[in-house]
Amino acid sequence: MGKNTKVKKKNIVIFSHDAGGAQILSSYLFKKNILSVYGICKGPAISIFKEKKIKVKKKTLKSLLNIGDIFFTTTSWNSILEKTAMKNLFQKRKRFITFIDHWLHFKKRFDFKYLPNEIWSFDIKSYDICKKMFRNTKIKFKKNYFHNYAVNKISQFKKNKNYKLNYLYLTEPISDLYRKFYKKNINSIEIDTINFFLKKCSPDYNITIRVHPNDNYKKYKYINKEFKNLNIRFDNKTSLYKQFALNFNIVSYQSSLLYLANKNKNRVLCSATNNKFKIHYLKNKNNYIYNYDRI
Repeated sequence: MGKNTKVKKKNIVIFSHDAGGAQILSSYLFKKNILSVYGICKGPAISIFKEKKIKVKKKTLKSLLNIGDIFFTTTSWNSILEKTAMKNLFQKRKRFITFIDHWLHFKKRFDFKYLPNEIWSFDIKSYDICKKMFRNTKIKFKKNYFHNYAVNKISQFKKNKNYKLNYLYLTEPISDLYRKFYKKNINSIEIDTINFFLKKCSPDYNITIRVHPNDNYKKYKYINKEFKNLNIRFDNKTSLYKQFALNFNIVSYQSSLLYLANKNKNRVLCSATNNKFKIHYLKNKNNYIYNYDRI
């Protein structure tokens, strides 16, 4: 009997909210052909599991602790769902695994009193950080099945004739995150970086802005007025996979989706405003907008 068969016969329980972790966890289950689990999904995770046709049978937290054989959590910055689950799992001495979807703000994504038995990492930088930070927790480096799933989905859409002139900008609620995690009011990095990008754009480009699920569209309403010389539209309705197919150029400050764009062989552009900022997998100077007078 193979490993997958053994896992499928267990009661799997999941806890997930934010999009990044939900994409990786749901893609792992999809790859293993596990299409029915127990658990609690909230926020962006609900539609992500639904899109992959993974049924999440919702029960109370107390019931889930009693029926579960295998427990998976993701992490969130905009929800306490996973932290609450981790605390209860730890106190009930249940073994559980947490999926990490990024390489930043680890100390705020966990309550260090209630750490998982295993942390699964899906890129080398987060793996190295986890090994140093969580010395008493087993850290495993795993394949990111979301990239395989997404690249396959993207390939099902045709590129259009203006492909090379199309830009997709992915926003991030960075200042909101700092207020939530660190109680700090910082300058709006997300506004500075998108402005930095738009000022280098040509009127010949077709620019689509996709607002992060945890971000607030209202903070970007000024754009159509301030940059009325540019061809800009906001679109969160078109599927992400179709947008990656239609737009050759994928731009953001540090969205984890830039990693997917890199795997999909899109042109990847980081909108950081100065050369002090680097992303570990973007090693070419052509990946950074600050190296261009015009894009």
